Amino acid sequence: MPATAIPSDNSNARHMLLTTSISWIWNLADRAMIGPLLPLIVVYFHIPLALAGFVVSIFFIGYLSTAFSGWLSDRYGRKKLIVTSVTGFGVVTGLTALAPAVWFIMIIRILTGLFEGAQYPTGVAWVNESFPRERRARAIGIFQMAGNFGSVVGIVVASVVGAHFGWRGPWLVMVIPTLLTALWIAKTVREIPRTQTPAYKEVEHSNQKTQGKYSEVFRVRNVWVGFLLHGLFNFANWGLASWIPLYMIKVKHMGFTSAGLLSAVFTIGIALGMYVSGWVADKWGRRLTTSIWALLGIPLLLGFLHTSNIMVAIICIFLTGFFGNGWLGNVLTMIGDSITPNLAGSANGVVMFGAEIGAVLGPLVGGIIAQSIGLARGLNYYTILYLLAGIIIWLGADMKGGVKYQQSMAVDNLESI
Repeated sequence: MPATAIPSDNSNARHMLLTTSISWIWNLADRAMIGPLLPLIVVYFHIPLALAGFVVSIFFIGYLSTAFSGWLSDRYGRKKLIVTSVTGFGVVTGLTALAPAVWFIMIIRILTGLFEGAQYPTGVAWVNESFPRERRARAIGIFQMAGNFGSVVGIVVASVVGAHFGWRGPWLVMVIPTLLTALWIAKTVREIPRTQTPAYKEVEHSNQKTQGKYSEVFRVRNVWVGFLLHGLFNFANWGLASWIPLYMIKVKHMGFTSAGLLSAVFTIGIALGMYVSGWVADKWGRRLTTSIWALLGIPLLLGFLHTSNIMVAIICIFLTGFFGNGWLGNVLTMIGDSITPNLAGSANGVVMFGAEIGAVLGPLVGGIIAQSIGLARGLNYYTILYLLAGIIIWLGADMKGGVKYQQSMAVDNLESI
């Protein structure tokens, strides 16, 4: 097939990536604050560890909105869903600071999850379809890196503001930047017709169908591999992020602020790992890169848990985030590579449903295990998740781009990210 240049609006794609990534920062910042603030909430409301784990996990009941929000974005547009999502979670985040009791926190966290869940499959689909195959993993890596940077922002805000003003203060800090970003997207981002996106053109030029039925989503192997892997990722990510601060306080006798900031080191590692693994995956392939990254997380997490040297612990937890949890963007890119454009949001919705199962179970199971055998022993079991991820990724198909994308096709109108 002769080489074909695919027209694209590169400036609009870049602006969309910038604004949605910033909104994703506030999304992840909000949910990341609960981990560092958990020790304060436990003491303030006098609750046991098992219930504390449920306070974290209940957010993801509302976050199950990911299962249908992708379909809604396929039907009504990416921009509408994202603006609604960011505005909604900006408002309810502020309401968290008003909680008079644990039950109120639980209700608000469900509502927060409902709004925040609408952004994830929508944002991933929007980024995937807006960049060509050879830049796609890197673009998703930037989006995911922004989210993990947001987790760092949330951890730092929670640790510093929480230490001075109590557990209520950090929630109020997040309201203004979140709502301003929603307004920015609403006023300045243009959503181009899906038939003009690089993802659509890739499929069109490879003589494959550009439209599919919703039922076809469930017959794509990469969707189910993504379902499993995102579940494993969230189990490890939210489990470790929730319990590392308390582990460092109780087991390593670290101060509240220092323990919270140490979990930020873990999240910084994830953010950088997402971008680097995306760059590597564009060259080496999605499966090989993901497998190497996940398996390297095993010795690194064990090193963090079993060293008595604080500097070694900091290095190990950073590298655990970089490798053990730094591969998710590659899995999401595999979904974009293998699904017809009109079903991208729906496919990501199915994958995110698996993610939320893992997110609910991660902190909850961690709390139950910690209450039974102790935090020090319980955290060792998270290494099993890295082993499973390193194996399961090989069940997926490492597509050449699009749906049976032809490598001979030249996509040369997009500059490097």
